[in-house]
Amino acid sequence: MNLFKLLLPNSDNLHIWITTAMMIIGLIFFNWKPEVIIFAYLFETVIIGVIHIIKMISVAIFSEKEKASPDKKSPWFVIPFFCFHFFFFIAVQMIFVFLFLDIENLELSKGPFGLFHNFITLFSMPDMQEAYLIIILNNIFHTIKTFFVNGKYLESTLNELFMQPYLRIFVQQFVAILGGFLFMFTGAPKLIALLLIGIKTLVDLIGVSLPKNPALAEYIINFLFKTKGKELTQKEIDDINNFRKTLE
Repeated sequence: MNLFKLLLPNSDNLHIWITTAMMIIGLIFFNWKPEVIIFAYLFETVIIGVIHIIKMISVAIFSEKEKASPDKKSPWFVIPFFCFHFFFFIAVQMIFVFLFLDIENLELSKGPFGLFHNFITLFSMPDMQEAYLIIILNNIFHTIKTFFVNGKYLESTLNELFMQPYLRIFVQQFVAILGGFLFMFTGAPKLIALLLIGIKTLVDLIGVSLPKNPALAEYIINFLFKTKGKELTQKEIDDINNFRKTLE
């Protein structure tokens, strides 16, 4: 299917377009601070992690595939380990973000123990609360539609889910951090915020379209794993299959 058609508003991506419109309206008509857009996208990783934990718990309880899996591990180990692994990764990443991003008018700590202070400072801002609420609702709607309504939680395993959010947050954080550096080195913060919204929207639209665009998914796999003309080992095949799951 043509990628351009998949990026146009449709039933699969309408929530992304609505989220984009609301972010632009907030920025232009409600005078949100441009830096709010950057930090709202950066902190999206937190809600992604929380929702993913709920998905893993649902799979552990309801999935027959998980119960019959030969590689099954105790959810009492896998889920707490994911919580530690994911949020430790996010915390370290945020420390470096706050260390290198120098944004005026925000009294943010650059120390390794300033995360809680920075969180309170940012979320005491009404426009940050509004932007983040929009992002939370977008993620909840997407998860309900693509994981629960279609019954995917009944046919997934914890092993398949474990690494699933990392590709998404890697791309998303890269986009947000890039926007942050552009924000610091240009004199047009609102324009940069609009550009960041556009790039983030494009990334999200492509991500949502991948299940219906297998050619693009295979292109990404071939590019990352250099599979063209190469004889693959069983481990490489397993790695590719697991990665393919993260694109679904």
